[in-house]
Amino acid sequence: MIKNPGEAAKKKKTAEKDQMLKIVTMLLVLLLASLSVGHTSFSKTLESASFIEDEIINKNRLILANAECSPAPNIANITATGDKNKTGIEVTIKGVNLLCENLYLEVIATISKAMNADSITKQYKLSVVARSQEETQVSAFIKADEVVKRGQDLFVGVVILQDDGNFTEAAGSTSVRVKGFEAEKVDDKGPAATGIGKLAKTLLTVAQVILIVMLVLFVVIAVISFACICYRRKKSENRK
Repeated sequence: MIKNPGEAAKKKKTAEKDQMLKIVTMLLVLLLASLSVGHTSFSKTLESASFIEDEIINKNRLILANAECSPAPNIANITATGDKNKTGIEVTIKGVNLLCENLYLEVIATISKAMNADSITKQYKLSVVARSQEETQVSAFIKADEVVKRGQDLFVGVVILQDDGNFTEAAGSTSVRVKGFEAEKVDDKGPAATGIGKLAKTLLTVAQVILIVMLVLFVVIAVISFACICYRRKKSENRK
């Protein structure tokens, strides 16, 4: 029995439609799965960002709420060094109860090393200059200004602002000298002494050169003299 060509073509088209429908269905399933994963990842990202933001806000609230610094901060250790580019000083503080709104870094700059040298004092609010501020450790950076600059001896301590506007030293705090930012050393002997020293070095160098030249000439003369003596002896022996 011969099949109807029209019916065969119709069945073929139906099969192609079914195949296409399956492919479209699979693509829709994959798309929905991707959207679901993306939504979950996006939700997690939002939750993480929200958590970080809430943590920062809560920490700032803790600092602001603790304006009276109660319980009182206690400083265990302070380190202060000039940064590599000499653009400021890096300060690290370790202790307890350091989340305090009224904590300040106090910088004392000594202009010269004389006994009655003038000094300049300036306070920097810790929550402003802090790069990170935790309950037990604070990392801060003070940018170079009219006080924090090279050419002056710098000392850093921690103070608390009182209600009357005065500053008192925090418990356990002692001023530490900033390393890597010290005043430039000046030669106490002065320019005249420096000139004499250079002249003495020059004369010593010239004397050494003259001595070396004389030694070389002595060796050359000795070699020539020895050669001449040997030549004369040999010539005398040949005559005999």
